[in-house]
Amino acid sequence: MKSLHHKTLAVCIFTVLGGLFSPPITPINPRVMATSSLSFSGYEWNVKTTSGSLGGPGPNYFNDSNENVWVDASGYLHLRITYDSINEIWYCAEVYSIDSFGYGTYTFTLAPGFEDLDKNVVLGLFTYLDDFNEIDIEFARWGDENASNGQFVLQPSWKPNHKERFEFDPQGFDSNNSFTWCKNSIDFSSNNGKLERYSWQFFGLGVPKPSIEKARMNLWLMQGLVPSNGFESEVVVKSFEFMPSECTNYPLLFWWILIISVIGLSVVIFSASLFIWWKRKTIRL
Repeated sequence: MKSLHHKTLAVCIFTVLGGLFSPPITPINPRVMATSSLSFSGYEWNVKTTSGSLGGPGPNYFNDSNENVWVDASGYLHLRITYDSINEIWYCAEVYSIDSFGYGTYTFTLAPGFEDLDKNVVLGLFTYLDDFNEIDIEFARWGDENASNGQFVLQPSWKPNHKERFEFDPQGFDSNNSFTWCKNSIDFSSNNGKLERYSWQFFGLGVPKPSIEKARMNLWLMQGLVPSNGFESEVVVKSFEFMPSECTNYPLLFWWILIISVIGLSVVIFSASLFIWWKRKTIRL
C-alpha cells in the first residue's frame, strides 16, 4: 500500500515538473495560419488556411488549395471564392507577405473585373498588424447593390475621417491601386492609367508605425454570407510592388505651425481688405 502511495506521489511530481518545464503551447490565430507558400511578383507569400474552421475576416473558411489561390503561367495571382458542394462550404482566399516592408508605396495592379463583384464579396489590398494598425484599399458594396464599390480606409474605420468611399470603373483597363505610407500621412490612389483616377489623403494622428505588419490580399465574404448571386468569384492581381518611402516626414509640430500660419495670414489679409473697404466708404461719405 505504501509502495502504491509512493508511485502516485512520483507521478504527480513528474506531472507538475513536466508542466513547468515544457515549452508553452502557442495558440494559432486562424487569420495568419498557413501551410503553403508561393512566389509572386518577386516576393514570397504565405497562403492562408483555417484548416476547416471559421476565421476572420468574416468569419469565413479559408483554403490554401490551388483552386482558391494560384499563380498562372503569366505570373498573375488568382484569388478565388469556391463552393464545396459535398460539404456545403464556401472557401475564401488570402495571401500575406513573408516580409514586412514599413514606410513606402504599396501598389497592387488588378486586371479588370473586380469592380463587378457580388454585393457580399470583398476584395482587400492592405497591410495588417491588428485591427487598430491596418491600411486598406477595399472593393466591395457591403451588401448594398447601390453602394459605391471602393473605399480607402485607415482602421479602425469608425473613427471620424478614417474612410473615403468612391465608385471606380477601370473601363476594361488594368488599374493601379496604391497607398504611400509615411510617418504622418497616407496617400491613397486608384487609377486605370487613363481618365479614371481617385485619390485621398489621410493626415495627422492615427497613422500606424511600422512593426511586423504584412502586406495582404484577400477575397472573402462579408459576415460569412453566401454570394447573393450564388456564383463563385475570382480576382486577378497582375503585380504587387513596394517602393521604399521617398516622402518628407516633417514632425507634426511643423504642420500645425504651417496651418496656424496660413490661417493667421488669411485673417490678416481679410482684415486689411475690410479696413481698406471701410476707409474708401468713409472717404466717399
